[in-house]
Amino acid sequence: MLESTRDKAMAGEKVRIGIMGGTFDPIHYGHLAAAHAAMEQLDLDEIMFLPAGTPAFKRDREITDGETRFEMCCAAVDNVPEFSVNVMEVMRPGVTYTADTLRQLSRSKHPSLEYVFIMGADSASTLLRWNDQEALRTMASYAVVTRSTQQIPTETLKELRAAGFKVETIETQTPLISSTEIRRRVMVGEDISRLVPPEVERIIVARSLYLGLDDPENPLSDAFFEARKADLKERVNEHRYQHSLGVADTAARLAEIYGANVRKARLAGILHDWDKGYDDKGIRQRADELGMTVDPQVYYALPRVLHAHTAPVAIKRLFPQVPEDVLTAMDRHTVAAENMLDLDMVVYIADALEPGRSFERADAMREKIGVVSLEELFFDVYEYWIMHMMERKMQLHPNTVGIWNYYVRRIRQREKEN
Repeated sequence: MLESTRDKAMAGEKVRIGIMGGTFDPIHYGHLAAAHAAMEQLDLDEIMFLPAGTPAFKRDREITDGETRFEMCCAAVDNVPEFSVNVMEVMRPGVTYTADTLRQLSRSKHPSLEYVFIMGADSASTLLRWNDQEALRTMASYAVVTRSTQQIPTETLKELRAAGFKVETIETQTPLISSTEIRRRVMVGEDISRLVPPEVERIIVARSLYLGLDDPENPLSDAFFEARKADLKERVNEHRYQHSLGVADTAARLAEIYGANVRKARLAGILHDWDKGYDDKGIRQRADELGMTVDPQVYYALPRVLHAHTAPVAIKRLFPQVPEDVLTAMDRHTVAAENMLDLDMVVYIADALEPGRSFERADAMREKIGVVSLEELFFDVYEYWIMHMMERKMQLHPNTVGIWNYYVRRIRQREKEN
C-alpha cells in the first residue's frame, strides 16, 4: 500500500484500493490502460498490482518465475505515483487463491478502506467457481473491465449479484492485448514495442524470456538451430559447412552490434547455403522441382546464384514456422536488393566477412564493424564484389546496376542533407 493511501485511511477518510491480480506474464499496455480506466471511473485512490505465485487456473502451462514477473510489474508502473506492486502472492508457497490474498490484506485493513478486485470479463465468468465464496463476497467488491469487443454477458452479472457479489463495470476503448500473443511474438522474433512498456521489453530481452529455447519446433530456439546444423553437415562439403558456421557466428555478432535480431541473423546465417551442394545442372533441376519461375538469364548464365533463391523456398516448405524476414535475408545474401532490411545487410556482410574469407580488403572492412553505419558497411562490401567480378570479367546479375544506382542515390542524398 502506498504511504499516502495509508495516511488517508488512518485519518478515517474513505479509501478505495483497486487490486489488479494476474500472472502478468508479461504485464502489458492493456493491463495499464485498464488500471488507468479503473482509477478514473471508480474513483480509486490506488491501484495495487498483485502478480500471482502459482495461479489456480493456470497450472496447465509453465509460467515465468514470480520474481521476474514481479520485477516486470515494478518496471511498468515505476513512473505512476498511484500504482504499486505487492509481492505477497509471489512469496506465498503453493497454489495462489484470491481468497487467501484478501484474508492476508484484510488482517491489517483499516475500517475505512475498501478493496475493489479488478478483473477481465473472462475471469468474471469463472468467479462463482473460485475457492471460498464467502471470503470473496465479504472482503472485496469487484469491477469487470469491458470493451466493445469483450463484454460481460448480462446474465453473468445477474448471477454474480444474485450470489451476493458487489460488481460494477469499467469501460475502456483500448485494443485487446494478450500476454499469450506477446509470448508468441517474442518466440518468433516479432516486434512487441507497441504492446509492452520499453522497461518491460528490456527485461524480456535481457533474460531471454519466452524464446522457448528448448523447443525443437521453435525456429529461433537453440534446439532448432542445432538440428539444422546437423542437417546442413549432411548436405554440403566440409569447407562449405565451416563457411556457414562462420557466417552464422558473424551474423549474430553483427546483429548484436547493429541492433538486428541476433537469433534470426544466426538462423539465416546457418541456412543461407542450404542448397549450395548442387552443381549447375542440379540447382536448375532444384528450381524446376520447386516450381520456381526464374529469369532465363539467371537460370542459364548465372546458376551459381540460384542456391540463394531455391533455399528459402525449400526451407519454407520444410519448416513453415521460419520467419519470413529470415527467408528474405537468405534470398538476398548473394545478389542483394534495393531497400535491404537490416537483417538482409547483416547476412550479406557476414557472408563476405566471416573468418574464413581472406580476400583483399577483408580485414580493412572488418575493422569498420561498429565504426560505420550498417548500410555504409554493406555498400562497401557490395562495391568490392562488383569491382572484383568486373576485374575478372564475370557476368553480373541483371539487377546489379539497379541496386548499385539505388544505393548511390541514397548516398548522394545523405551527403546533401549533411
